Amino acid sequence: MTLGISGHQELSAEVEAFVKARLLAELQSLPEALCVSSLAVGADQLFAQTALACATPLHVVVPCQHYEETFPSPQALAQYQRLRAQASSAETLDYDRPGTAAFLAAGQRVADLSDKLVAIWDGKPARGEGGTADIVAYAQQLGKPVLVLWPSAAPQH
Repeated sequence: MTLGISGHQELSAEVEAFVKARLLAELQSLPEALCVSSLAVGADQLFAQTALACATPLHVVVPCQHYEETFPSPQALAQYQRLRAQASSAETLDYDRPGTAAFLAAGQRVADLSDKLVAIWDGKPARGEGGTADIVAYAQQLGKPVLVLWPSAAPQH
């Protein structure tokens, strides 16, 4: 079973705790899982950290060349580099620079590779092309199941 991720970059501590517990339960129920992530800040990195903690192989879809330039701080970049180094495999899409087209393509590639998409999503429309809502809709068009993880009591974005 291959699980892909799409989710928000900004997560409250409450959302992170809820999601991590649910991800652990999901991964522990799938002993032969593979996880796919673009390792963006927030949901993608939380998903990858949880997968690696469960000794689940991780495949990284890098949206473009120079992806490292998109990380908002040296700490976020270091986290990306650490997770990518621990991944069992990676691919880089054929985009020279970061941008919405590259991010949309990466989200679609994650969905294409997945048997099930995990969406760490508040259910609201995407704030920009390639956002979580767009990737959820794309996965659903492909007929892939989508597991939405979001505590109903959490503050919405």
